[in-house]
Amino acid sequence: MPSGLNAYRAKRRFAETPEPRGGAAATGDSIFVVQKHHARRMHYDLRLEIGGALKSWAVPEGPCLDPKVRRFAKLVEDHPLEYAGFEGRIPGGNYGAGTVIVWDRGTWVTLADPEQALAAGYSVADAVTLITTHLGEMIRQHAYELLTRAETKRLLDSLNDSHPKLVEELVPKVLSLGEVQRVLQQLLREQVSIRDLGTILETMVETAASNKNPVILVEAARHALGRALIRPLLDENGRLKVVTLDSSIEEECARSTGQGAQLAPGGALQISIARRVLDGLRGMLGDQITMAPPVLLCASPGRFYLRRVLEPFMPKIVVISPSEIPPMTQVMSLGSVR
Repeated sequence: MPSGLNAYRAKRRFAETPEPRGGAAATGDSIFVVQKHHARRMHYDLRLEIGGALKSWAVPEGPCLDPKVRRFAKLVEDHPLEYAGFEGRIPGGNYGAGTVIVWDRGTWVTLADPEQALAAGYSVADAVTLITTHLGEMIRQHAYELLTRAETKRLLDSLNDSHPKLVEELVPKVLSLGEVQRVLQQLLREQVSIRDLGTILETMVETAASNKNPVILVEAARHALGRALIRPLLDENGRLKVVTLDSSIEEECARSTGQGAQLAPGGALQISIARRVLDGLRGMLGDQITMAPPVLLCASPGRFYLRRVLEPFMPKIVVISPSEIPPMTQVMSLGSVR
């Protein structure tokens, strides 16, 4: 482990913070990452892979793609390579407490090296391409925040041309426009495409006839979209690799969800469940879970609760229910969190 990480480790209590401790070998690709850090003050952190660690600078005003514009950057302690994939919430009372997201990442070369990078098979992007790519990714990640009531109505109106009776049956007879909006927002929050809106609304009509709980509606929609949800998670051999959970964790999640569950779970058990799962994953897979979160398997409706309590620590975590897995799918367990 690079000795330059001593200062990094000395400032952190790894029993409390989800940040990686470090130990990964150099990637050989000269990675860079820009992270947006909402601590006491919002700022950005620029990190470049140099000498087996991430050389890091705090940039209060954020990065600028115009080389003529100079921004103040303060050199801080080196960070481990695993930090390039870290997103989550650093708990209060810890160094750098606040929320961290990955704003941009890739590989870097000096101004003299673009031809060498192209020869090695990399794509060398200009500033306009970088901005366009980044904006597209940001819109995808935060689409649920952009789905307003007006936008929801526009989606329903567009579907009304092909499914007039479906829309008429659902809104406002069964659910209000606001209730439909909240379900669609939650699906988008979990990176679930709502392109197949007809299937989603049909499921909502059927489910809401007996239960209008928004959590139950979200879970029913996910079940209906199961094949589309699982397909991107399969490896090159068509296998679905998952991490399972001890039955006591699943039971605790199911109880916490409960019949009266809403879209913002809370309670005294939230942190303890999150810590138990995160510690179990680190013990099983190491700090790489921050860069490549595994797929967790948890029965519905506890699945919903578990995903929401893990979200502040691992925003891109995927939690699926067994009911979402299509028949004949080969499932491979990577281990179980106890």
